[in-house]
Amino acid sequence: MLHIEAQITIKKEQTETFLQAVKEVIAATRAEVGNHGYELVQSTEDETVYYMLEKWEDMD
Repeated sequence: MLHIEAQITIKKEQTETFLQAVKEVIAATRAEVGNHGYELVQSTEDETVYYMLEKWEDMD
């Protein structure tokens, strides 16, 4: 199993736009072969920082 954590920092005024766009990315990625999880979490320390947490079967 491959785990990936990607940090994304956004501008505060772009929060709603970002959240709308990322919903489509999450839905499409979850449908990919080999994907075992894909979620977005927000930092508890900085409201402009998000993390994409991915779980994949392997590198392919």
